[in-house]
Amino acid sequence: MNVKALSVMAYTVVLLLIAYFINTVSFIALLLLFILQLLSEIKNVLKLKIIAYFTLFFSVPLFFSVYDVVSVALSIPYFFMLIDNISKLASKRVTMGFLRTKVKIGYSVYASSIIALPITILSIFNTQILYTIALYYSLLFVQFMIANKELSKVNVSLNSYTLRVFKGDENSYEVIVSNKSKNSVNIYLETPTCENVKATLSRKFKVLSKGEQLKIGLKIYGKLIGESVLTLKIILTDNNLLAKKTIALKPKVIVIPQYKLALRAAIILLSRLAQLQRTVKLTEYTVKGLTGRTRRGEYYGVRAYVPGDEISSIHWKKSVSKQTLVVKDYRRKPFGTLIVLCDLTSKTFNELDDLVYTLLSTLIYETLRDPMQTIYLAIYDKQRMHLNVVGENVSRALLKTVKYLQKTPLKTLKEAIEAHLDKPSLEVLRSSIVKNIPLTVAEVSGLKDKLFENNGYVFLSKIAKVVKPPANIVLIHGNVLEKHTYSLVEYNVKTIGYSIVEAKKPKPRILYEKAKKEPLIVGVKPIG
Repeated sequence: MNVKALSVMAYTVVLLLIAYFINTVSFIALLLLFILQLLSEIKNVLKLKIIAYFTLFFSVPLFFSVYDVVSVALSIPYFFMLIDNISKLASKRVTMGFLRTKVKIGYSVYASSIIALPITILSIFNTQILYTIALYYSLLFVQFMIANKELSKVNVSLNSYTLRVFKGDENSYEVIVSNKSKNSVNIYLETPTCENVKATLSRKFKVLSKGEQLKIGLKIYGKLIGESVLTLKIILTDNNLLAKKTIALKPKVIVIPQYKLALRAAIILLSRLAQLQRTVKLTEYTVKGLTGRTRRGEYYGVRAYVPGDEISSIHWKKSVSKQTLVVKDYRRKPFGTLIVLCDLTSKTFNELDDLVYTLLSTLIYETLRDPMQTIYLAIYDKQRMHLNVVGENVSRALLKTVKYLQKTPLKTLKEAIEAHLDKPSLEVLRSSIVKNIPLTVAEVSGLKDKLFENNGYVFLSKIAKVVKPPANIVLIHGNVLEKHTYSLVEYNVKTIGYSIVEAKKPKPRILYEKAKKEPLIVGVKPIG
């Protein structure tokens, strides 16, 4: 029981003493209500408190009707206790569903107005009740106006007017809420909506104290390339739930094609690679000038001397300890062969962006793993071959791909690509390959004509005469083709003995960081 409740109970005792000298019936009735008030405070039952203070507010003017209009003012302390307990009950029981409704008043005002409606009907029979009702709604209106004014002092903003994110990547922003009102406020944030991005909040509900500032994380994930508007609704209520205010933030959202960041990552990687290769050449030249020998690979240890080994390669200290001649063993890691088929046939710009990004990220990953790896690369669509690289190292293939994309922007490329996709004549592609079920002879022959028209398959047929298994093949194509020609391509290459390797497709910022910071090794270790 708090001080406020004790004060109102003491006030009721004073009214009891006055009623004792005025009217016995009024005294007995008020005594019963006092007992109800006392029990509700001792038991601390909110519903019982609301009944007690509601009954006291409308009964006291009738008990002291001898004072006419003045008696109405005697019930004012019970009004504030009633509102206080209604707000406490509301904060415990009311769900956020009410906050999301179009009702512009707080729950306490709404509930208080509803429960007083039956009493309003009785006011036509009694003037005293009419005065009490008038006082009740007047106090309710004043409370609402004060709370509403305080809510206007709460500022809500974003830390950026324009939200930018790469397609397929995430970016984080902040919703900043500053409470400059005299009271604490309840803040509820609805789930943001936007066509081009998926947006999530770090938290949706918070009680903000007086003078407090809150920063709520807003994370957006790029889905569709282009510009749009994100709608974020913030609902504010005072601590007594008397008033409600809705603030709508509508920042501009720009989803950037992910291939642009991949292109930037590729340029950085190629720049690092060129610098590292210059360092390697300088290192080899310096070592040869000083010692008369060139370090031709990464140091793996020592091996026994065989006739024909250079004298300069003898490891003298190890030879003395082993009592036999040993030489330093410099070896290069054997380079594997990679075949990449990238079909740019697509129906939308977003799909084309996905394909180009997947191609660049795969080449970046392979360059980081082994820049000297041999690659056979074909970039094509249904109509023509755009670029092919035959038997060169993967870093060179990456360079040629970057130059081609810089010369031919994606929008221009999209205009040149026409996707006229035919449905397969047979339902052989009902996820048979996904389930590792071999295709039948009839199913294979049904798609043979379609297969021979594919530029990638024609390229692969020529390469297969030069590159014998084992070799890794990466197939990059749109979802519209996932259960079309490439199911048969996979079947054929697996039958021959090639391995299908999944294309690399990390988030754009992860790819960018790898290209920027991941260590590189080119043949020999650079100094430093």
